[in-house]
Amino acid sequence: MVIAIIPNAERDNEYLISKKITEFFISHGIKVVSDCENIDSRIVVMNIDKICAEADIIISLGGDGTILRLVHQLNDVQTPIFGVNLGNVGYMNEIEADELDKLSLLISGEYFIEKRMMLSCEVYKNRQRVFCEKALNDAVVSHGALSRMVSIDLFVNGEHISSVRGDGMIFSTPTGSTAYSFSAGGPIVEPTLESLIMTPVCVHSFNKSPIIFSPKTELGVKFDNDRNDHIYVTVDGFINYKLESNDYLKIKRSDTAVNLIRFKNKSFYSKLSEKLK
Repeated sequence: MVIAIIPNAERDNEYLISKKITEFFISHGIKVVSDCENIDSRIVVMNIDKICAEADIIISLGGDGTILRLVHQLNDVQTPIFGVNLGNVGYMNEIEADELDKLSLLISGEYFIEKRMMLSCEVYKNRQRVFCEKALNDAVVSHGALSRMVSIDLFVNGEHISSVRGDGMIFSTPTGSTAYSFSAGGPIVEPTLESLIMTPVCVHSFNKSPIIFSPKTELGVKFDNDRNDHIYVTVDGFINYKLESNDYLKIKRSDTAVNLIRFKNKSFYSKLSEKLK
């Protein structure tokens, strides 16, 4: 077995948790690799591409944002991810920093793999694709830092169904339903379900309801940017692309899924109950 440790330096102060995890696995005769050279001299340091090729499990230390960035670094590689939460909420992480004794379950194989669907987000300009990213949490159309309304035309399977004026629109996966979508009034959806969730943000309309779509649905967004405003699609909170007038944003279920490691004694609902207290 090969274990990879990917820490968030801002969350893991002086890599104290990473060092404890490294010591645990090395003491059990397990090879540990990482992209960080400041954890332990016994770790084999390599870049993320080599880690993906060699590691059986990747341990992410940080918050949900750390896992999101890791997923984008993996570039569709299916190596399972195990999250140790050092952040505030940590829905995607499996254990907290004070539960490191549970790491023995990774060695004994007492875990299962939970597949999480992703979104495919593509921007077309004059029918030519100019942007393509995948989202584990969400894709958000908005003015970014500016507090200004945007008028959005929403299409479902190529059919125009609504014109919405508001602060923006969130397209999320079930995994992302507990993130920005939830804060904007969207539903919490069990993460193993496959669906697309559209949640409008501060809509200037009587119809403010979010909508849950089948995973076979293709959603589209278009708008007229007469004022040349700065309108962006933001993927998973950190990848931005500026949308111009008559650009067409297409959102659908991705062919790629993310593999998260789960323990059998901790359900999504028990975790939800803990986080929402």
